[in-house]
Amino acid sequence: MWCYIVKLTIRSGGLLSSIQDLGRSGWQHFGIGPGGAIDARALQVANLLVGNEAGEAGIEMTVRGAEVNCDEDALVAVCGGEFSVRVDGQPVPMWRPLWVARGATIHVGYAQQGSRAYLAVSGTWRIPLLLGSKSTNLYAGFGGLSGYALRAGDEVEIGPKTLLAERFARNLARSASAGNVTWPSWQVSRAMYGKSVSERVIRVLPGPDSPFMTSEARQRLYNQVYLVTPAANRMGIQLQSAPIDMVESTEPVSKPVVTGALQRLHSGQLTVLLADRQTTGGYPVIGVVAAIDLAQLAQVRPGETLRFVPITHERSLALRAQSQRALRQLQVALWKRLEERR
Repeated sequence: MWCYIVKLTIRSGGLLSSIQDLGRSGWQHFGIGPGGAIDARALQVANLLVGNEAGEAGIEMTVRGAEVNCDEDALVAVCGGEFSVRVDGQPVPMWRPLWVARGATIHVGYAQQGSRAYLAVSGTWRIPLLLGSKSTNLYAGFGGLSGYALRAGDEVEIGPKTLLAERFARNLARSASAGNVTWPSWQVSRAMYGKSVSERVIRVLPGPDSPFMTSEARQRLYNQVYLVTPAANRMGIQLQSAPIDMVESTEPVSKPVVTGALQRLHSGQLTVLLADRQTTGGYPVIGVVAAIDLAQLAQVRPGETLRFVPITHERSLALRAQSQRALRQLQVALWKRLEERR
């Protein structure tokens, strides 16, 4: 018996968990940033694995995940960094669809690698759209569940399931021999979400203020290693390295900024803007992280290192298109596996 609506009850919100989708675009001229999932690719893959549209909402979890209870049978997936995930105490894999039985509790523990994970559940999340998005803006206090991080006792309703989710979940449920969870033998290729590496290589486009860097600073930008400091959140990541010098000492006039903007602070240190960034800034923007590598930035954690390499606009666009094709190919492949059992 398949229930039309699944209710999630939050038992623990973990370190920082919130409802996020792909964000709200088109409002920056009113001072409202895009927000949304920082690792958009992980959220999109998780949604496709449970039969949702790629941009449906999910729960974003940071470093230590949430614990949630499902009051009905559900099809779920957890994607992102490498987290410890259990259903009723049983270890389960990430990056696969999971059929969980009524009353099961999903526990997402600490991250072994990376810093963010996303929980998707089959169906439409019954969260009011605000400016075209269900995302939580934690700093402005709106969206999601009244603009705040998830906490024990919160409830979210989800439904109805998509056709793919219904059929896929039924097949998985029939293959369950014991326990409250089962999953298929296959998983998403690691090519969909990159490799776990101790030092991340981030591709960067020239920024509007890059001509004002000294010649020595231009070389240093790509030839040194940057330490990720504890000053890292949904707004941005502050880096530590040898200072980047500018030709002119005066700061430029405040101007619009974008996600991935590489800003040079007064100290000469760099910060990278993320989803909950401000909409304008006065610091020089010496580079912009290529869209293909924003997912990597979402998974860095304090104490790790990264370095930058240049990329052209043409190559950046080509890689972005390639990533979008991979998502569409995944969606097609999932339909082909509808009749496959465990």
